[in-house]
Amino acid sequence: MRAVNALSQFSSLFKHIGTLLTGNILASVANFVSIALLANQLSARDFGVFVLLQSYIIVLGAVFNPQAWQGFIKFATTHSDNLHQIIKHTWRYDLALAGGGFLVAATGAPLYLRLVGISDEYLVVLQTMSLYIFFNQTSLCIGLLRLRDEFKVLALQNVIASMLFLGLVLIGMTMEKSTSYFSLCYAFSLIIGLCYINFKGLLSVRKLGNQQPIVDFDIKRRLRKFNLYAHATSISDIPIKQLDTVLVGVVLSVEMSGVYKVMKQIGTLTNKLTGPITQVLYPELNKCLAQKNSQRFNAIFIKMTCLLLVAALPFAAILGLTSEYWLEIIFSDYIAKYAFEMSLFLFIHAIATSFVAIHPAYLAIGYVRSLFYITVLCNVVFIAALYLLGKEFALIGVVAAVGVQYLFTLVCKAIPLYLEVKRWRVKI
Repeated sequence: MRAVNALSQFSSLFKHIGTLLTGNILASVANFVSIALLANQLSARDFGVFVLLQSYIIVLGAVFNPQAWQGFIKFATTHSDNLHQIIKHTWRYDLALAGGGFLVAATGAPLYLRLVGISDEYLVVLQTMSLYIFFNQTSLCIGLLRLRDEFKVLALQNVIASMLFLGLVLIGMTMEKSTSYFSLCYAFSLIIGLCYINFKGLLSVRKLGNQQPIVDFDIKRRLRKFNLYAHATSISDIPIKQLDTVLVGVVLSVEMSGVYKVMKQIGTLTNKLTGPITQVLYPELNKCLAQKNSQRFNAIFIKMTCLLLVAALPFAAILGLTSEYWLEIIFSDYIAKYAFEMSLFLFIHAIATSFVAIHPAYLAIGYVRSLFYITVLCNVVFIAALYLLGKEFALIGVVAAVGVQYLFTLVCKAIPLYLEVKRWRVKI
């Protein structure tokens, strides 16, 4: 009977992962086609400008996105009686950062353009794109939808945004539009996807009814502390996740930032495999902890890691070994010159994503403070390696810096997580 229940639980888990995976694959294909079309349509310089404008709103969007859904899920699973209080705190946090983030992005746009060497003619375009940061505050909605297992809604967000952008790119190509048009279309597509998820999330809030909230100042204090550390961790991880394209442009050239963007876009094909797993794993692992079910916690972690090793490595190997041929066909001769760098990047990326389950497991256990310190240290290592190796070995050095950061992060998280699991077993 226990085996049947366990099988049923894992079946539900894989169903949610499959839902997100389907949406991510559709979104990934659409984004891949869009980037390929733009790389062929625009010159190397104009494509680099598009990438750097895109990077600005993505980076600042990450700075002012508090990632408060992590704290929301963690506390909502263990303090359901205080759900309205947790919702209220998360909602206020989102709104405060939405307004502040947009103002900073709009006023900082001129400085950024001068820093990366882009003409002031793109100033109004970049300030308009900054509206994305205002709409990017979705912590409450994402937390509620994930907690309620409404993963179809989460999957549709990416599909809507990516398909809309692809359609606008095709229209722009037939009308021979400029870089400004494609940049604005990118931001507009993201905003439409965010409006959809906010609308669905707010409907979930209404379903909760108007129960009398229970105020617990200790929970409020601990939730605020958790969110501050989670937000600080998210900000400190920006150089690796979002700012790397800009750093490549500064250390090497605008054209190289465009090449690196293509590499990252192809690398995210493996992320489309792992992204749904982390989104499903985090609330599930929190439920295991709330129920004191250490056996299921360990089983989920081990099975997912083995599954990813089997899936990601062959996929990356096939893409890497054949990159010399399809890069020229899909993108351009200029991009195809960096086939070796592409292969190396895909291999490193596949190794890292195979062990992606370590990240939600580490956070679910509650190591939010040490996670912040690890993230800061890993990003410092990445920036130093990028500058030193990039200056010496150009794009190969950049890829090597990515590999150094991946390895350093995994080691820093794996050791304390192993010790915690070992302590758990002894205690049980």
